[in-house]
Amino acid sequence: MTEEKTLAHKDPIVSLLAQYKGAIKSVLPKHLTPERVLRIAYNAVQKTPKLRECTHTSLINAIIEVSKRGLEIGYTAHIIPFKSEAVFIADYKGFIDLAHRSGQINAFRFKPVYEKDDFSYQEGTDAWIKHTPCRKKNRGDLVAAYAVVQFKHGGYDFEVIESADAEAIKARSPGAKTPDSPWNTQDEWTMWCKSAVRRLSKRVPQSPDLQAVAYLDEMAEAGMKQEFEDAIDAEFSTERPSTEEIVKSIEGLGEDKGETVEKLTKDPRLQLIELIKDSFDAPIIKQAKTDLKFATGAGVWPPSQEAVKKLFDKCQEIFEGDKK
Repeated sequence: MTEEKTLAHKDPIVSLLAQYKGAIKSVLPKHLTPERVLRIAYNAVQKTPKLRECTHTSLINAIIEVSKRGLEIGYTAHIIPFKSEAVFIADYKGFIDLAHRSGQINAFRFKPVYEKDDFSYQEGTDAWIKHTPCRKKNRGDLVAAYAVVQFKHGGYDFEVIESADAEAIKARSPGAKTPDSPWNTQDEWTMWCKSAVRRLSKRVPQSPDLQAVAYLDEMAEAGMKQEFEDAIDAEFSTERPSTEEIVKSIEGLGEDKGETVEKLTKDPRLQLIELIKDSFDAPIIKQAKTDLKFATGAGVWPPSQEAVKKLFDKCQEIFEGDKK
């Protein structure tokens, strides 16, 4: 185990994510594992430190919602801080992914338009769109973006976002108020395209996931608190694990890693046991249990928070000794 990994597992965010692993696992589609989701979520927090200042409830709810929709944080969806809340935002790749799930779409494309491009379109009963990008390096300022969908039955539809539309959307977006938002960087074109994709998504055959994500995105854009179908309560559960469950959890540690009891609880003992299991290799855990008389059949001991903390500290002591 590397020193970086040990330090990471002392991070309270790791403990928080481990605490809600069971809730996240319960909503995941088959192609995602809870371990992968938790790792990606932790990396997202590392990249955006202000997420640490958000309420834990909003952060966990956002992670659960992204996971439930089969999207991936940092690729097809993002979690951004807004005041004290963590907000779930799908990007254009996420909308397109969800639109394809309807089974009624052949292609879903989008492009930014610059002032030196040859671009024109017509609405109405004979709608069409034409775009020939300028071949020069400097294409001028960003002036529009569009999305085009081709249906399996042969028809098509498109949506155009012009500068006035984009500015209005940006003004309403809470994420646009942060300096590192794509709205304020050289990637602003992606937000124009996303706006076109999202508007067009409302007119394509929708899966339940697409409907839900579009609704949540609109709430975020309006600065409203997002309402999730499977939202957790801030208190989550007041049920505490029994002494027998704690004993079983510790006795299993080091035996091929064992299995930590997955209970929706805030009990700090189980959180520490989860950290021990994930942070240290089996030989270190077994040695620490033996040194502290935690081994199976070693007699009666109080499974208190302090006792479990001593086990973690002993594992750390052995690990540091092995490095020397």
